[in-house]
Amino acid sequence: MNVEARADLEWWYQFGTGWNGTALMQEGLSDPRYEVVSNASGSWGCGAEWSGKWFQLSWNEALNAKEWSIMPKELLPIVLAAVVWGEQWKGSVGDNRGRPHKRGG
Repeated sequence: MNVEARADLEWWYQFGTGWNGTALMQEGLSDPRYEVVSNASGSWGCGAEWSGKWFQLSWNEALNAKEWSIMPKELLPIVLAAVVWGEQWKGSVGDNRGRPHKRGG
């Protein structure tokens, strides 16, 4: 197991032992039309998918992202998704649970 994988496992171990059992997302509020799925790797890159569209980005020398911790790497595809697809999300509002939902829907 490489250093990045061990660091991820350590993060999950620390998070899991301190978690109070309260989830930030509630069941039943999801609208698949507005779900953005994203992920990041410690060493390879990141990507996101929304409504059948997707992008991927590898950590290259221009970004110097291989030296970043996993937190900004996980945030970057979310920010990029908002930049790339945000115009199409007009008319929706955030439900404060990490995903937009359509007004009146």
